Amino acid sequence: MENCSAKIAMPQEHHQISTASSSDPPQGEHGEINHPHDDPFEDDSAIGSDIESLTQTLNSEVLDFEYSNGRRYNAFKNGTYLLPNDEVEVERLDIQHKMWTLILSGKLYLAPLNEDEIHDVVDIATGTGNWAIDFADAHPQARVIECQILIARQVPQNLEFIVEDSEMDWMFTRPFDFIHSRAVAAGWKDWPNYFRQAFNHLKPGGWIEIQDLYFMSDASETCDDGTVKNDHPLVRLSRYMIEGGLKMGFDMRKVQYAASMLKDAGFVDIHQVNLKFPWTEWPEQEPLKTVGRLMTKNMVETGGLSAVGLGILTKKLGWSREKAELFLMEGRNALKDTTQHCYSPVIVVYARKPSETGSPGA
Repeated sequence: MENCSAKIAMPQEHHQISTASSSDPPQGEHGEINHPHDDPFEDDSAIGSDIESLTQTLNSEVLDFEYSNGRRYNAFKNGTYLLPNDEVEVERLDIQHKMWTLILSGKLYLAPLNEDEIHDVVDIATGTGNWAIDFADAHPQARVIECQILIARQVPQNLEFIVEDSEMDWMFTRPFDFIHSRAVAAGWKDWPNYFRQAFNHLKPGGWIEIQDLYFMSDASETCDDGTVKNDHPLVRLSRYMIEGGLKMGFDMRKVQYAASMLKDAGFVDIHQVNLKFPWTEWPEQEPLKTVGRLMTKNMVETGGLSAVGLGILTKKLGWSREKAELFLMEGRNALKDTTQHCYSPVIVVYARKPSETGSPGA
């Protein structure tokens, strides 16, 4: 077995799940940022009217908060969003965005979009909206919608932020060329319904992509060389996250079935890419070494372990705050040990709606 400290392939695995066409559209410049100087939609009042018809952009539920364990949480959907919503969390999510971009080789997405035909795009709940901001900057010709409960500080002219519950009936009045989402394992209960709705709101030939972490329940899923055991604090934390999520109706491991669910919804040209987020600087090669350093910063300096674990441990598993803090301290100490080659599995799946299509799968 190959030593984890030597190499992790990027991407490690790339599988085409099914093929329904002989060729893919040409791949464009995924991550290049071009800052627009003029508003390409200054005479297009349809954007504003469409967005207003979707949802109330800032409602009392989104601006209402609850405080627990010294952190601020959003009250949206009765507080079912598991993570905090405060300035520290915004900083953590900004670091996480850099990590995702690095493991995707500087790209924002992997789907083979035809750059000349990208006009309508929606992102569902990625970070603080920074993915949508970068995408809108890179595609000034596109109308981009961000469904988000965190409010961005400054956005491009071709980007609109809205508040929308993606698990309820979608109210979008315009079909999309591309639907993107990332790190939603703790946000979706009904994944098949999400994919069915995405299918119905894509233009024929449009693409969907989902990027997410796969929560591990065993050390064999987080290490390839045996340096991490099942009693490792981060393996145990992942198990507790899975347990707490199930109590709330979230399956933190559901992304492993994304490809089959996309097929059931009617999608074709389904591809899955398996990657890794190292937890410390143990990898020898870049960019994974930098990703590991950012992960440590993300989990320790910006309170990521507390953000991820404190709410579930105390609210859903009944731990005292003192017990939870002591356990999370074990996790922070473990992140200082680069001899244990721990990583989080990452799964990226993208698929295409057929150019000519009937009803999606049940």
